[in-house]
Amino acid sequence: MSFYDEKTEKEGRHRLKDPARFKSFFRRRSKSAPGVVYLMGIPKTGDGAEVQALRFQLSKWPEKKAAAWYAKNQEHVEAQEQHKGTTHHEGQQKSEGGGGAWIVIVIVTVIVIGIGGAFAWRRYRSEG
Repeated sequence: MSFYDEKTEKEGRHRLKDPARFKSFFRRRSKSAPGVVYLMGIPKTGDGAEVQALRFQLSKWPEKKAAAWYAKNQEHVEAQEQHKGTTHHEGQQKSEGGGGAWIVIVIVTVIVIGIGGAFAWRRYRSEG
């Protein structure tokens, strides 16, 4: 039995779930395995995204090597699934919306403006 369900000139394709279950798809590159792409599917029913298939760059991933990687990393692949409210990506959990990032940006901006204003005020007072 072949690990790749299908091959193109540049990639090997390994299907994990029936594509008919999904209404749309997007790709996510693996950060830990160069040349591996997760084909994520948005289910027709339910929330989040699921790994529908894997794409392997053939120049980096001959079929036996890809099959061995998948056997070793199957739990890691399943952890790529996104559920409503959270995103599981490369083993790290991240909240949707990025609210924490906005707080950091605002705080840094206030600090920079405050420091710049203090220097401008000192220069104004020393010149006048």
